[in-house]
Amino acid sequence: MILSNSEYHSRPEISKSDLDLLAKSPFHFKNKHLFRYESKAFDLGSAVHTLVLEPELFDKEYIVEKIDKRTKTGKELLEKCKAENLTILSPDDYEIAKEMANSVLSSKLGTLFQNGKAEQSYIGKLNDVDVRCRPDYYREDLGLVIDLKTTIDASPDAFLKSCGSYNYYIQDAFYTDAMKSANLEVNDFIFIAVEKKPPYMVGAYRLGEPERDLGREHYRKLLNRYKTCKNNNDWGSNEYSDINTVTGEKDYIQTLTLPSYVFYKEL
Repeated sequence: MILSNSEYHSRPEISKSDLDLLAKSPFHFKNKHLFRYESKAFDLGSAVHTLVLEPELFDKEYIVEKIDKRTKTGKELLEKCKAENLTILSPDDYEIAKEMANSVLSSKLGTLFQNGKAEQSYIGKLNDVDVRCRPDYYREDLGLVIDLKTTIDASPDAFLKSCGSYNYYIQDAFYTDAMKSANLEVNDFIFIAVEKKPPYMVGAYRLGEPERDLGREHYRKLLNRYKTCKNNNDWGSNEYSDINTVTGEKDYIQTLTLPSYVFYKEL
């Protein structure tokens, strides 16, 4: 299904970004309209995605310009970009984005971005919940899903930490199962990570079966949380709380326990 980015995010099905909010709290999910991903880092990452996956669209979606917001010309250009839904990229960031994209495409991994579909939207059903996903690149001939990540450190150890911190392990299982539920063949899911600083190192990774099984367990738990909240029309409040195992009531003042490594830290 071909949808614009805004059309995709406005759909009612549950996405991986929705699961990330549910993992924080149902209240975060209920107020997801407050979470707008607008930042210089986000724009740079989006530009790299476009240059790698859909380079023919770059001139239609971006304008490369150094804008002085204090001047009349700068203000007029800002209004033009807003009206035409263009993202402003500074010349310096554009050069970085080009170097990052070239690092990916000129590597041995570059040939994977052929004969596939970029940024397509797929609708499926998991745990009796309508879900959606938008893989960066899908090679139907190989049953291969590729997710492109921009990062500070693309080394194996650092990226493994990112998989835990940003729920990439959930994304792997969720996308795989959602696409299969839509009768699409998925045999493999790989992450391609490219660093944001020279020499723009690139790494390609797949998660092991235990990690994928954990991702499957966790997305199902989050979908069940969604169903419970929806059925009860109860999305919680703006207070982090825990359930008291003795009384079964919510504890709004929680006792924190430091991770074990802190107790062995030398100062």
